Amino acid sequence: MLKNFNAPLEFAFAPRIQRTRVEIVGSGGQIKLGRVDEDVAAYWADQDPAAFGTHIYVMGLNVQQKLDGRPINPRRSRKNWSCICNIALDGGVELDGRVEIKAFAENGDLLLDHVQLPDQASWPVNQVDDTRFYQLDSRHSHVLGRTFDIVCSSFMIEDRKPFDPDLLDLNLVQTGWGTFINSISYAGQVVPIEDQVCVPAQAPMATVLKKGGK
Repeated sequence: MLKNFNAPLEFAFAPRIQRTRVEIVGSGGQIKLGRVDEDVAAYWADQDPAAFGTHIYVMGLNVQQKLDGRPINPRRSRKNWSCICNIALDGGVELDGRVEIKAFAENGDLLLDHVQLPDQASWPVNQVDDTRFYQLDSRHSHVLGRTFDIVCSSFMIEDRKPFDPDLLDLNLVQTGWGTFINSISYAGQVVPIEDQVCVPAQAPMATVLKKGGK
C-alpha cells in the first residue's frame, strides 16, 4: 500500500527549555559553626568578638592562630587545626528583614518584582531546616562566626513551561542566630544557589560557646 505523500507532515517538537533567573536581595550574611579545642576556646573567649570575626573573615586566619598570627598551641600539627565550619556553614538573605524577590526572562524582561517588608506575611515557604545548628555536644566548646552583609542570591530555574510565580517557594535554614533563605523550590523541586554576591554592611563577629553551656 502506497503512502499518501500529499498529506501534511507532522513533527513532534519538544517544548523549548525556558530559563528564568531569580534574584533575592536583602540583609544577611554567613554563619559558621564548629567544634574547637579547649585551649583555642580559652584564648578566644577573652578576645573582642569583632576582632575575632575580623581575624576569621577579613584576615583569613585560622581559629588556631592568635591575633598576631602565631599558633595558639605550637605543638599541634597544622593537619589537626580545626575549622569553625566543621559543623555547619550556611547563610544567605535573612528572612526577618526587607527582602526583594525578582525574576527575569532570558531576554531580560522582568517577570516578578516583589518586595517583602518585615511586618508583612512571608512569601510561601516550602521547607525549613534547623537540625544542624542545634546538635551541639555540650562536652565540647564551639565557635560561632557571623557576617553582616547585603546579599544577592541568584537561582536559575529551567522549565518547559513559562515561569509561574505561584510555583516558587522559599527554603529556609533556622540557625538560632538568624533565619536565612538558603535555596528555593520551583514546582516542588529544590533549586540551589547558583551565585551569591555579598557586600559587607558591618564588621563580622565571632564568639565562643563554651562546653557545658557556660
